[in-house]
Amino acid sequence: EGEMNKKIRWFLSVIFFLAIIVILFHAANVMLFEKQHFGTAKNIAHEEPEKIDVFFIGASHIFFGVNPMEVWEQSGISGYNLTTHQQPLWASKLLLQHALKNQSPKLIVLDVLMATNFSRPLLGTEQGTNMTHLALDPVPLSLRKIKGVLETDAITEKGEILFPIILNHSRLQQGLLSYDDLHFFSGDRSHPMKGYNYTENTISYDRPESVPADSVHELPDGLEEILIDFIRFCKKEDLPLLLIKTQLVGSEELYQQINYIGKIAEAEGVPFVDFNHLYKI
Repeated sequence: EGEMNKKIRWFLSVIFFLAIIVILFHAANVMLFEKQHFGTAKNIAHEEPEKIDVFFIGASHIFFGVNPMEVWEQSGISGYNLTTHQQPLWASKLLLQHALKNQSPKLIVLDVLMATNFSRPLLGTEQGTNMTHLALDPVPLSLRKIKGVLETDAITEKGEILFPIILNHSRLQQGLLSYDDLHFFSGDRSHPMKGYNYTENTISYDRPESVPADSVHELPDGLEEILIDFIRFCKKEDLPLLLIKTQLVGSEELYQQINYIGKIAEAEGVPFVDFNHLYKI
């Protein structure tokens, strides 16, 4: 009996030791990744559960172009911008999966910018990995995140994305930690503007030439498959999806790619609104 008690104590000691290691490793991951102003995954975790009607998803064209507070004022519909700078389309899906943990939205609105040439510099590059970090580092490590990252072919540095400490351990040595690093997940950090970024900076542009809707150009490097995967994920989860493209100034090829996305949306039975054809006169 005494020998059995020793084995039990040894076993519990090992479990306790491993638990401490896991907790410290997780704390280091949270503390060391670079914090950014647009920490969508951090903010959504502090929203009251089951209160968001619509998620607006995408890159900067959403967090500058869609104001959920204005939507609420005009319609009483509660929205939230799940956005980060240059958010890769593959990261958008994983970020949405994280947000669905505590919310049951009635509509998903995806800006399709990052299915176009805007994503070309992110495909298989260090910049793409950095933008994936920006979107996913604040998402706590979980089986859902591990599964999602491992199944996403476009994420090449899978270990680094799951464990940001691999990339950022030098920040401790260089003395780059700040107050935000040490208190990132403490307290109520819900976003007062629901992910919207207010700015008064404006630049005047001439209205671009209209490109006929039947003039199309294929999407670069497999982004069509990634977009269709997002669409079908929403269908599988029974999430109504609306694809949009906010107004922008771009090349003829870019507008042709947006038209091509309209053809994809039609084939998949998903509504698509291209605001480039909806200028006020």
